[in-house]
Amino acid sequence: VYGDVDNDGIYTLGVDVPFPGVDVQVTDSLGTVYNLTTGPDGSFSQAVAAGSTTVNVVDATLPAGATLGFGSTDPTVVNVPVGGTGSDDTGYIGYE
Repeated sequence: VYGDVDNDGIYTLGVDVPFPGVDVQVTDSLGTVYNLTTGPDGSFSQAVAAGSTTVNVVDATLPAGATLGFGSTDPTVVNVPVGGTGSDDTGYIGYE
């Protein structure tokens, strides 16, 4: 979860700004809900069951004025393959 300074929809190290301390709710394909918080680099991680997983950034914990940037959606559905990894790259613009 990050401030997409150049609003290109891709996290660019050294350009974009990570958002630490943002709450994220992850619901896996079995309906298990995980409440997470982003680390200093704006990332979060959780092992989940394979299948359709919903990632929802808790808007109230974002910096003031933050709105979704180019190509970002929230919530986002991520397909996690068996034995694999899924990822969600959510960028925001207009924050203070």
